[in-house]
Amino acid sequence: MRRWLACILVFWCWAATAAWAADTVVLTWAANTEADLAGYRVERAASCNSTSWSTIGTVTATTMTDASPLSPTSAYRLRAFDTTNNISAPSACAQVT
Repeated sequence: MRRWLACILVFWCWAATAAWAADTVVLTWAANTEADLAGYRVERAASCNSTSWSTIGTVTATTMTDASPLSPTSAYRLRAFDTTNNISAPSACAQVT
């Protein structure tokens, strides 16, 4: 199990956990407490240095399971978005091997 701390906006930081088991990755993070939060965009790439990120899900919860992680590594980051569809800069990357 890996843990990391990442900041999406100056005012919002989240602690996340990623666990890789049986070809799935479970991502969890602390909730954003801003009143106009609409959800989170979860993005994945082959490595943290990638320039090609794909959105693998949009959720309102603070957890997501990736049932199709990339092999041999998957890198993940979040973007928060609000009710007027303003999207944050990406969080720090977390890589699972």
